[in-house]
Amino acid sequence: MLALYDGVRSSLPVRGHVLYVATAPNPTDAQAMRFMAQEALVPLVMVDDVTAADAAVTGPAASPTIDTSMVNAGLTLVAVAPGGVRVYRR
Repeated sequence: MLALYDGVRSSLPVRGHVLYVATAPNPTDAQAMRFMAQEALVPLVMVDDVTAADAAVTGPAASPTIDTSMVNAGLTLVAVAPGGVRVYRR
């Protein structure tokens, strides 16, 4: 799981706040994936509020349908990793 984020690290800011967009089918798995993403992306800080985020990342195998809500929040798709992790930035 941690390796999924290696391919997108260069597309993220070096420091700042990142929104995690869950893709897991249940809350327990979503929370576990968020913790793993946070560990993989240190020193970035995961936040729950899109307005406080400099960027956003999804869980693995994210659907492109997420793009619309990210664009509506002022974020632009900048990368998609082979495992389906999507990265958005302001």
